[in-house]
Amino acid sequence: MSKRSSQRLKRSTPKPQFKSSQYIQLPAPNDLEPDEIGIILDPQNPRRIHSYMFADGTHLALDNDSVPAQVPPLEPSLIVTSMANRGPRNTLAYHFGEMITAAQDLFGPRNQTFLFLGFEFIPDYARVRYVTEYSAVIQLSFRGMMNPIHAYLELAHECVHLLSPAPKPVLIIEEGMANAFSYNYLRETMKIPVRPGPQRYYDEAAALVTSLLDIDRYGIRKLREEEPDTRKITKSLILKYFPTVSEAVAARLVRTFLNGVTDTPGTLAQYARESLRE
Repeated sequence: MSKRSSQRLKRSTPKPQFKSSQYIQLPAPNDLEPDEIGIILDPQNPRRIHSYMFADGTHLALDNDSVPAQVPPLEPSLIVTSMANRGPRNTLAYHFGEMITAAQDLFGPRNQTFLFLGFEFIPDYARVRYVTEYSAVIQLSFRGMMNPIHAYLELAHECVHLLSPAPKPVLIIEEGMANAFSYNYLRETMKIPVRPGPQRYYDEAAALVTSLLDIDRYGIRKLREEEPDTRKITKSLILKYFPTVSEAVAARLVRTFLNGVTDTPGTLAQYARESLRE
């Protein structure tokens, strides 16, 4: 591997964890300076890094086992900006800051004992993925990698779930908060004229929450001042802050949300046990 063909980056310590290499012929590290790292592309998939070579002869293969074989390209503005740009930008981090601030203004403060770790992309649907009992990442779908508007829509939705995170099924009220907020935020704040497609379960949840916001825009925030955990909101609590809402609507809002995609046997059993009465 020559200096001309090698990509360079400064060596940092400590080294990350890697797996051993089996199927690639290794170049000699002679051309590397002491503070340089040579990047070896994977011969079976040249779009990926296979391993690193250090000037002392150390070779470390990058573990890509958790990454799908085919990954779409990523729109750079979602994660890259210039050093000179100190104002608005298109990155996920910048928009997340604005979104979580707006969500807290509308629905009340987030649980700050919970640690938000950042963003990932997955080939499935967007979601909050819990890493430990008190930490999580937001996973966005591959669809958003080359479609920033879709990435922003998913990000706005998932940031609402970080207000009161917990690795257990959410109630209809929380899913409605997330769905209504995401579309309203893109339309009203980002001035992006998005419209939700037909999604039976999400449409119902968003419509029920919108009916509450039409009565009192900050009513859910007031409610969460009394009960911050959205998974513990009760029918009586909804009726306390929205006395003109029918008992049937209040009861429906505190049932477990079913989306027709991730309904596990445990979630279905919990839903079956729930009653329209407390």
